[in-house]
Amino acid sequence: AGHINTNLIVVLNDNAMSISPNVGALSRNVNKLRIDPHYRAAKEEIGSLVEHLPLGRQAWNTAKKVKSGMRDLLVPASFWEQFGFEYYGPIDGHNLEELESTLRKIRQFRGKPVLLHILTDKGHGIPEAVADPIKSHSGTFWLKKPTAPDAPKPGPTYSQVFAQATSEILASDPATVAITAAMLEGTGLAPVQKEFPDRVIDVGIAEQHAVTLAAGLATQGIRPICAIYSTFLQRGFDSVVHDVVVQNLPVT
Repeated sequence: AGHINTNLIVVLNDNAMSISPNVGALSRNVNKLRIDPHYRAAKEEIGSLVEHLPLGRQAWNTAKKVKSGMRDLLVPASFWEQFGFEYYGPIDGHNLEELESTLRKIRQFRGKPVLLHILTDKGHGIPEAVADPIKSHSGTFWLKKPTAPDAPKPGPTYSQVFAQATSEILASDPATVAITAAMLEGTGLAPVQKEFPDRVIDVGIAEQHAVTLAAGLATQGIRPICAIYSTFLQRGFDSVVHDVVVQNLPVT
């Protein structure tokens, strides 16, 4: 999009789980000025006038570099602008009035893709979810289910059974490791990692890497147990075929 100057708006939802941008009143005010249509029109008109003066183009380019340098101290824009995007943000994603106003203004821009950086809280509006965003990601754990007086106690979950079995295998076979892709809690491997911190590997959101890592370890005599949700394993399907199945490697 940046290469072909497409009229495109990309909204980056930053819920503080991975990116820590610069924030503050000064940054917000800079961004409000940059999306103001009167400011943009005045900037283009001044630039056109200056370029007709002797050495005008050189002076205007120098002024833009100075302005960009000062702006980048306040706004984390340079990374995205290297990809051809015009960056705006960060703004409060829970302030709907500000969000709608910003979107209405930037949709009028032409000739360059725009990246709008918004900040949100994972689980916003539910105190229990905000307090534990990782655990709440997999369900409404804080809701109490109605129970009958004679209701039988529920049995262990599949994840609990899997975790117990994996723990027993790791304890009995030192050549075994467990691998997951940013799903320690969901797969039940979180307590197993505490028990075997050097033998439970979390590769992050990279299922294909998890599978290929398991294959590589298997070629060296290690017995990997690779725990990935079927929903997300589609990203590693090719790796399953050509790194594990074709080579007939012992990956569980």
